Amino acid sequence: MNPRPGKRSPVSFNSESSEPERLQLVICCFRGGFAGEGRGMPMGVKRIDPDRANDLLNSDQDYVYIDVRMPEEFSQGHVPNARNIPVMIRGDGGVGIRMNPEFVDSVCAEVSTDSRIILGCQKGGRSQKAADLLTAVGFTNLHDMRGGFIGETDVLGNVTFPGWSSRGLPTTRR
Repeated sequence: MNPRPGKRSPVSFNSESSEPERLQLVICCFRGGFAGEGRGMPMGVKRIDPDRANDLLNSDQDYVYIDVRMPEEFSQGHVPNARNIPVMIRGDGGVGIRMNPEFVDSVCAEVSTDSRIILGCQKGGRSQKAADLLTAVGFTNLHDMRGGFIGETDVLGNVTFPGWSSRGLPTTRR
């Protein structure tokens, strides 16, 4: 059921959704939603480009880079000193992908809610999803890196906004 007639609902549940996932989504909805619904970024999340992310990581301000891609993507190359905490995981039997029900708990075990965090993924979509989840549980200093690791692409796969690696910024496989 769509709670807002005439608009696409950003949330859908299926019978396999676990109670913690439902609770996280409900908390997000009741905590005030988004600043500028059309922009799609939670209140308090700053959207930055990869060059700015690199500057912040190289500053003396103790920024932490959390790469929310799946481990197999992370192992192909990532931002140096990044922590890999996937927001999505493979489904049962390796088929499809689904939300990682342990994502928020894993992040909370690694960093405090007032830590300076830069979130990144492959192209930019999953890091926004991660920002939504972390904002809902009280994280206050989040930066979403636009373009992710490889960059935003059009429907034909052409890079339209270069990501971290597309800009020639340092990468590692360690």
